[in-house]
Amino acid sequence: IQAVNGGFGFPDHHPVTLILMIIVSPILEEFFMRGIVLNAFAGKWPIIVSIAVDAFLFQTGPGDFWPAFIAGVVICSVYLAFRRSLTVAILMHAAMNCAVIFHSWLLLPAPFMQHP
Repeated sequence: IQAVNGGFGFPDHHPVTLILMIIVSPILEEFFMRGIVLNAFAGKWPIIVSIAVDAFLFQTGPGDFWPAFIAGVVICSVYLAFRRSLTVAILMHAAMNCAVIFHSWLLLPAPFMQHP
């Protein structure tokens, strides 16, 4: 979500931002958050606690607490339901990022509506 607001130093619609948000970020974040963090927690704590803590840590990046926390819970649940498949988690994360990008584009003013 930070990338949509220019968090990577590029405009919202820049191709580099899109590549980072749709490809790079989901791969790196899911490998770390589900592949390492959730698996470590799940080995020591009850699964519901593991999911809650993982989702809490996941939300610290994007900035908007509840949407990111809920996304973290959903991705954790899907990851576990699909036998800990990082591929499914990465695809879901990429789809969520695509939705955020598309939504941000809907909120952009049309060029003819901009004032000089």
